Amino acid sequence: MSKKDDSEKDNSEDLTLLRDLVANLLGEGRYQEACVVARLHTRVMPEDPAGWTYLGSALLALGEGEEAEHCLKKAIDLGGDKFAHCAGMAEACLMKGDLQGAIQWCQRSMQQQTNVAKIYLTLASAYTLSGNLEEAVRVLERVAEITPSDSIVNARLGNLYMRTGALAKAVESFREALQHRPADATLWGNLGHCLSRLGSDKEALWAFKKAVQLEPNDPVFLYDLGDAHLTFEEPKKALGPLLKAIQRKPDYPLAHYDLGLAFFRLGKYVESAAASKAALQDDPEMRVAQSNLGLNATTNLGLCLMNLGQLEEALSCFERIVQIFAPTYFNIGLVQFRLHRYKEALVSFKKALEISSNDPEYLDLLGNAYSELGQLTEAQAALECAIDADPKYALAHYDLGTVLARIEGQQDRALGCFERAIGLDPDLFWAYYSVGCIHAKAGRKDLALQSIEKALDKGMKDFDHITKDLDLEGIREDSSFQDLLRRYHKE
Repeated sequence: MSKKDDSEKDNSEDLTLLRDLVANLLGEGRYQEACVVARLHTRVMPEDPAGWTYLGSALLALGEGEEAEHCLKKAIDLGGDKFAHCAGMAEACLMKGDLQGAIQWCQRSMQQQTNVAKIYLTLASAYTLSGNLEEAVRVLERVAEITPSDSIVNARLGNLYMRTGALAKAVESFREALQHRPADATLWGNLGHCLSRLGSDKEALWAFKKAVQLEPNDPVFLYDLGDAHLTFEEPKKALGPLLKAIQRKPDYPLAHYDLGLAFFRLGKYVESAAASKAALQDDPEMRVAQSNLGLNATTNLGLCLMNLGQLEEALSCFERIVQIFAPTYFNIGLVQFRLHRYKEALVSFKKALEISSNDPEYLDLLGNAYSELGQLTEAQAALECAIDADPKYALAHYDLGTVLARIEGQQDRALGCFERAIGLDPDLFWAYYSVGCIHAKAGRKDLALQSIEKALDKGMKDFDHITKDLDLEGIREDSSFQDLLRRYHKE
């Protein structure tokens, strides 16, 4: 063998050693070292596409998308459209935000090999980031067929199902992933959110408890658990996890908000007010997106759609935003009503109804405002609308009865309204009291006393009102009536 042949043999062996070394380093995740060896490879053999492929792969792992793309293009120029080159180019494009490029390179790589899960995952990521969630789901479903027990695939598929509203499928995917990763708190948390949205509140609570057991100091999981307890009207049980969430993350507006709800439901209004203020501490005037993500994200989406000429979709966004102001107008009206500023309350309730025209509570308070202003015809109409909107709304029946009781010749209808209210809410003591008033005015003393005693038994304590009510003039001096009041007043 000549010296030339020996030299070529040595170079070939050296090149094989370099290839093996960089491949091993990549396989072990030692990307910095792999990068150094791969650069040496490209200097020693600049015409070998494998060296550029290895260097591109190492740079991708290090997050250097631009340089990786340059190396992989070099590999394609030298070695053609091989799967590794195209797959690497897809990752490089995805890394630098060229989503269409990533999709095209994924499709080119699939022409080389059709059943490699990794390239499908890259394609799914590109579709997801470009907003084409339906295609992303389709691609990931294909991956799940290739690798049915892959927990990462099932977790990602579950996330996409959750985002597209396919909650039952999301639950199935998360449960499949949990078969292989039972200690993954995030999977338990996502499962809990899906179950909650499906109305499976008990299972959701259990899932959130599992997440907290696995990650007992994670503020998000603690918040989820507290929020789930509030769903079950368990404010005492909610306090612990919510307080702990805030200890771990003091600037957690949602946790402060839920804590305020828990305190409010426990009747601790001072603590509730403090927690509510804390929820707004970074944005008390609601002017920045940090504490108004839903409102601001929807606003931004509407503006984008408007500028894209998608006017119907933009209008839908802004109409959704308007809906959130109906409760605000209603609450303003409620405060005005309690301040006896009935004309102003009337205006606020009407504004709320312009947005939510069939809300029985809004209609009921509108009727009450008209009643306080002496506009009984309008009050009756509003309250009848409230009952049409929700025939089981006991307060609307009661309030309609109070209006009819003030109209000449409508006492029997009023009595019927009060009795329907009692049938819907047997603890509504004002309805029993109003029945007693009608009987008292009609001279039916025994029936009046029975109804008033029932009202007192159900919890009526406004003795000052009872002693001054003109409707009870006919029985006020009756000894049985006075004994009744003394007995309950003493109790």
